[in-house]
Formats: sequence, structure tokens, C-alpha cells
Amino acid sequence: MKTFTDAGGRTWSLQLNLATAKKVRDALDVDLLEPESGDPPLITRLGTEPVLLGEVLCKMLESQFETHKVTEEDVLNAFDGNTLLAAQKAFYEELHDFFLASGRKDRAQAVAKQQVIIEDAVEQAAETANKVTVGPGSAEGRHIGTVVNATQWQKIQDLIQKGIDEGAKLVAGGPGRPDGLNKGFYVRPTVFADVTNDMTIAREEIFGPVMSIHKFADEAEAVEIANDTPYGLTNYVQSTDDARRNRMARQLRSGMVEMNGESRSAGSPFGGMKQSGNGREGGVWGIEDFLEVKSVSGWAAE
Repeated sequence: MKTFTDAGGRTWSLQLNLATAKKVRDALDVDLLEPESGDPPLITRLGTEPVLLGEVLCKMLESQFETHKVTEEDVLNAFDGNTLLAAQKAFYEELHDFFLASGRKDRAQAVAKQQVIIEDAVEQAAETANKVTVGPGSAEGRHIGTVVNATQWQKIQDLIQKGIDEGAKLVAGGPGRPDGLNKGFYVRPTVFADVTNDMTIAREEIFGPVMSIHKFADEAEAVEIANDTPYGLTNYVQSTDDARRNRMARQLRSGMVEMNGESRSAGSPFGGMKQSGNGREGGVWGIEDFLEVKSVSGWAAE
């Protein structure tokens, strides 16, 4: 049994066998340095110093368990509980993509996170939003520019204020322009937590760098939240459970589902369901929209 002390002075203990350590290694996409007999496992990424696997896991798991003893069974349950570990990495990467693609209508504006990891998800989202640079499109570097015009800028401002007024928890950004910008259609990267589907920011398409985070208790509720919308262009699913991803993809009412950040292949149809439109672009489905169908009765045999 190896013990660790976190920044708050709490002591944690964790013991893993090598088989479990290898499962964790695969989920975290890191290299595992197999220990000598009796030594704790180490993990590393290319160019980084090895760290104790147990220390990393204790840090990730400490918000889930009230006690300070994390067992091997807890770790395995965390995997089965909707990717507590692997989703940390995937979610953080998705946050960057979300804000940098804020003007694109095919990016999701609502994120549902399981209750067990909601606090970490909200914290990561706020941290990412606060790090995003906003500035002129002509400037060099990785940043976001303006929205398209004054009408869209005002719509986004009104919806941000509506979120505040209706009780969503503002954890990053807010109304107005970013610091240092007193003109132009710039929007502060904004994150709301504690969002419910009866709120306006959950019902309307914002088309701006505004993220709404919902929480759910289980897979069924996650699907219910995602489908409870008049729109249905794209859903995004992140999980290390292959069967769960496939199940959710079948149930989600949208024209496209992207799983674990993997882009759709060339020739895939583009289009939505419900108020996100009918018909498809791309592939054979896009060509068929330009064809005419003729129905003939009484055709004589030739």
C-alpha cells in the first residue's frame, strides 16, 4: 500500500495490481514503467519525468470519494462509471476546440457531464475559457476573433444575460467585451454550469463562444437531455466504453454523431434532424437531392 499527501494535507492510499495499472495506462494514453517486485507503478509521457501512477489516480479520484482510501475496485468502478479518467483528457482537448470554433454552427454549445465528475469538468471548462485569447483576426497566433456582425453580437449578449437571469451559474466570461477591447464584435468566452433544459440558453442556438454544462446521473438521462431540443445537427460523445458509445449513437436524435473527437470520414453526409434541417450534403445522399424520381404504372413487359 502506497500513501500520498495532496496539496490540502489529506493523505490518500492506493494499491493497484499490474493488470489494473495496464488498463489505466491504456485509458490515459501514457507509457507504463512496469515496476520491480513490490515497487509502485510509474507512468510517463514522451519527454516528461515519470510520475507515480497512484499519485495521479488519487488526484483524479479525490473529488469522487469522501474517504481518503481509494481501492482498486474504486478505480475499476470509475472506468465503468463513464470514463472518469480517460474523459478528463478528451474533455480538456474538446474544450479548446469548442472555443476556437465558436462561430461555427456545427459545434455543440451544451455539454452534459456525469454528476461524479461535474466539479472537475466545470473547473476545467472555466480554466480553458479564461485562457482563450480574443483579438483581431489579422493578428498572428491561436485566438478567436469577432462574431459576424452587431446583430449576432447583441443576440449573444442577450442570451448570456438571460442565462444569468434564469439561474445558471456563471463560472467564466459573461456579458460585455473582453478586457482591453472597447469596440468590435468581440465576445468573452463564457461558461455556465448548473444548466437545465428549461433555460433559454439550453433551448436556443447561441452561435458564439458560450458553453452550457448540464449534469446527469446515468446514460439514460444523458440521452434524454441531449434529445430534449428542437435542434439536431451534431452530438459529441466521449467514452472508453465501446458498447456505450454505440448505444448512445443509435439513440441520439441528430444528423451526425462524433465520438471521442474522431472526425467523420470523407463522403459522409452532412445535415441535421428536426429544426436543423432536412436533406443531406455530401456523398451519394447529396447527389440524390438533385435527382428526380418518376413513378409509372401499367408498364408492359418487354
